[in-house]
Amino acid sequence: MLREKTILLLLVSTVLVGVPAKHAIAGITSRHAPISEVMLLPQFCWGQYLNYKQPQYNIPRGCGAGMNHYCQGLIFLNQGERVFDNMGKKRNLLHNAKRRFKYTLDWMKKYPNCPLRQAVNASMRRVDMDLSTVPAR
Repeated sequence: MLREKTILLLLVSTVLVGVPAKHAIAGITSRHAPISEVMLLPQFCWGQYLNYKQPQYNIPRGCGAGMNHYCQGLIFLNQGERVFDNMGKKRNLLHNAKRRFKYTLDWMKKYPNCPLRQAVNASMRRVDMDLSTVPAR
């Protein structure tokens, strides 16, 4: 049920915002992203973009200040995985994601008990795998 609601919200928000998901790279910062992209993120990223205050919508405190870059990286990774016709754009999006994941992992060194460590490591492996399939320039 939650998945169906999320998909419906994604479709409605894409129409309301007027930004098709494949063109949504513009304007992504640690605090701004199209709602159609935010709804694809894990719930702990939603508070960063939607100003939700409840704990389940925010990054756990035991992870450090650099964790907001992880959510940005996920947006770039998701976008990069949807590009099939422009390998330069795909490569750029994936490299942007990788830089943000590396930044996050560097920050997490100071927080060995961060509960998101596995997720960040899995995202880094995913972006590396995706980059290995993109032809070199």
